[in-house]
Amino acid sequence: SAIYYYQKALQVNPGYITTLYNLGDVYYQDLVDDSAIYYYKKLSRVLTTPDADLFNRIGTSYDYTGQPDSALVYYLKAIEADRNKPDYYNNAALIYFNKKMYEKAIYYYEKAGSLATKGVKKYIYLALSYAYLSDDKKAEEILQEGIKVDTASADKHLYYYNLGWLKNKQQKPDEAIRWYKKSVTQKPSYPDAYNNLGYIYDRQGKKDSAVYWYKQCLKADPDYTRAMYNLAYIYNDIYKYDSSLYYYKMLYHLVPLNASVAYEIGLSYYYSYDYD
Repeated sequence: SAIYYYQKALQVNPGYITTLYNLGDVYYQDLVDDSAIYYYKKLSRVLTTPDADLFNRIGTSYDYTGQPDSALVYYLKAIEADRNKPDYYNNAALIYFNKKMYEKAIYYYEKAGSLATKGVKKYIYLALSYAYLSDDKKAEEILQEGIKVDTASADKHLYYYNLGWLKNKQQKPDEAIRWYKKSVTQKPSYPDAYNNLGYIYDRQGKKDSAVYWYKQCLKADPDYTRAMYNLAYIYNDIYKYDSSLYYYKMLYHLVPLNASVAYEIGLSYYYSYDYD
């Protein structure tokens, strides 16, 4: 195999640059990230000048292995080596976003934006960063800009979905409903928007509408556990214990170690006077 002979080459010449890169690349493409990191880092110590793409690949491999702090170190090294690649800024920004360091996330997303990148990473995560910092007006402006500029995106439904989320956050349920419905019209297979529609109607006391949208969610994704729970809860609330039990049991098959679901099944049987 390629790996066998690359490793043989390194036995003869441990600093063979091309072989180190190729070994790292093979493991990187095969998602064997620990090995990719090992060979890429060996390569980085041999190179006489910093390689931005190499640093970015090391960062990505750390990211995939659930080590965001190490990933961030190498994303920032990539930026330092080449300040003209928007993907490097986007990668660092997403780490900061997930760490809830929204000011930092905004800084790096906006740096990426100044390099003329577009798409979900630029608009949606940047908008959400502003929203989490309570600048809803700026967040909405960015999402609306994304809709206008990112016209060819396969993820356009996400712009509508996040506008719905923003309006729901602002306690404007009617506007949220409008955007969530645009999201599912744009992509009928997107379950999150259906579930959130059900949730809004549920809060408004419109149980029939809530049930309808939760069921639409399960049509889009039959394993969407939150919709199962919500349906079971509604049916329990309106004393339809057989229907409640149906969805709790469906949920239990997916999360058998969840004690609260088992308890709710027992409670549904109790309310139905089925003690045995």
